[in-house]
Amino acid sequence: MDIYRSETEMEQFTKPKLYYYPDADKPSAIFDFEELENQEAMLVLCVRQDLESENRQNHTCYVWKGYEFDPENHPEKASITEEQFVAKCIENYWGS
Repeated sequence: MDIYRSETEMEQFTKPKLYYYPDADKPSAIFDFEELENQEAMLVLCVRQDLESENRQNHTCYVWKGYEFDPENHPEKASITEEQFVAKCIENYWGS
């Protein structure tokens, strides 16, 4: 059972995660391409490229902004800017 638990934890650790503006604390590990076609969204996709390396240069962060995205349309935006959102997603995914 410990082996299964360890493998499950590693799978959760290695999965790409998709973040939706402005919620950088609750990523989705299950998503499909159609979610990236949302013209009113800002999305951040974080992917680990090399599990053996702690060097972030081997990792990737993709940012999508729909052409109709407007942060003012998100009442829950509170005080987070787009740049802060991306930084928070990166921190959430890889740690500080």
